[in-house]
Amino acid sequence: MRAWIALPFLAFALSTAAAAEPESDSCGIFPPDMPFYGGWSGCDLKKLRQPALWQGLPKGAQQVIRLTFTDGHMFFWRSVTITRLESGEGVLTVRGTSMPGPARPMMPAVVRRTIKLPPADVDRIDQLAEAAGVFKFERGSWDGEEMFMHCQTLDMERVNAAGYRVSVVNIGCNQPKKLTPFVDEVVRLAKMKTTENRMLFY
Repeated sequence: MRAWIALPFLAFALSTAAAAEPESDSCGIFPPDMPFYGGWSGCDLKKLRQPALWQGLPKGAQQVIRLTFTDGHMFFWRSVTITRLESGEGVLTVRGTSMPGPARPMMPAVVRRTIKLPPADVDRIDQLAEAAGVFKFERGSWDGEEMFMHCQTLDMERVNAAGYRVSVVNIGCNQPKKLTPFVDEVVRLAKMKTTENRMLFY
C-alpha cells in the first residue's frame, strides 16, 4: 500500500522538479543547478535588468549579496541587493513587483528603493551571515530534502573575490532560528515589513 502512496508523490516531485528547472535557469539569473524549488523570480529579475551574480562580480563592487523573497502563490516578490563598493560603503536596493488583492496586504505594483549604507552596516550583515552559516555551501538548501508548497521562499546569493554562493530556504514555513538575526537585519535596513506570524516578508 505504501508503494502506491509513494509513487504519486514521487511522480509529483519529479514533475515539479522538471517544471521548476527551466524557470530557474531559462533566464540566466540563477545557476542551472539551483535547488529545484528556488529561483522562481529569475525571469522577473531579468525584466528589471538585475545581473546574474553567478557569472561574476559586477565592476566596481567588492561584494554583492542579494536576497530574493518570492511569495508561494507568486503574487509578489522582493529582491534586496547589498553592494559593498570599493570604498567600503554600501548601497542597498529593493526591487520587486506585486499583484495586490483582498487576501493580501495592499502593496504597490512596483517597488524601487535605494538606500546608502555606512561600512559598519555592511560589516554587520557580513558578520550575521557568517554566524548563521548562510553561505557555507556552494549550492544548497536549508530545508534538506523537504519541500513546502505555497510558502514564501528566500534565495540568498553572494559573490565576492572568493566566488559565488547560493542557498535557499522556505522562509514562510521553515523559519530557522539561526537564520533569523541575519534576515531580520536585512529586512530592517531595507525598510520592509513582515506579517505577525512571519509567514510573509514584503
